[in-house]
Amino acid sequence: VLEKAADGFRHCFHELGKCTGLTRLLSMPRISTGYWRMRGLAAPIRMMCSYAGVECEDIKYDMQRTDKGKWKAPEWDRGHKPDLRRRNPFVELPYVVNHRTGEVVTLSN
Repeated sequence: VLEKAADGFRHCFHELGKCTGLTRLLSMPRISTGYWRMRGLAAPIRMMCSYAGVECEDIKYDMQRTDKGKWKAPEWDRGHKPDLRRRNPFVELPYVVNHRTGEVVTLSN
């Protein structure tokens, strides 16, 4: 009985492997997370990726104080934000990019 059940499972997985759309859905995504160089709001995302064993690129942005006492982040403002904004007009930090689908998910208040 167990051999027949094992053969049945092998057959099902073999047939599932032929369906490229389903195989794509079942494969692990490759994602990127972006946030300031601190724990903050992106820490839970990083922990979930680690726990799930998902490949995750962790992008951290540095802040610099200006002469007028304000903060700026040139790598974020002029580097990654314009590209991500084309995919999600509401993009802010933290964000998650699913490289398989191109989706950009961001914090919203």
